[in-house]
Amino acid sequence: MANKTNPTRGELWTITKDAYIRLGIPVKERRPWLIVQDNKFKAFGSRVACALTSACRKDPTGKWTGEVKEQRDTQVLIAFIEPSYVSCDDIYTIKSGEFVKRVGDMSDKMEEVDAVLRLTLALR
Repeated sequence: MANKTNPTRGELWTITKDAYIRLGIPVKERRPWLIVQDNKFKAFGSRVACALTSACRKDPTGKWTGEVKEQRDTQVLIAFIEPSYVSCDDIYTIKSGEFVKRVGDMSDKMEEVDAVLRLTLALR
């Protein structure tokens, strides 16, 4: 049965265990995902998303990217107690039905995320 979720750009979502298996990511590394795809392309049945991480890593511009400063759901990721960062080099296409729960919103950080995505993907 298809999941009736409707993730939009800038939102943080959890995904199903099956999605982790399909993507080849260890299930034990469950984390929130930031939707980076433009909402115009929702009809495709999937979303482009970046994983969040608690790793303290700098992007090529030397700035932190998309820091999550508030806890949204303690069952999502223990690292939410600490700062989490958008991995702009950790980009996946996730089927719309594989999203489980909306756990936050980072719309106010998308300009910064977009800048690092452009740098990462060599877009001008």
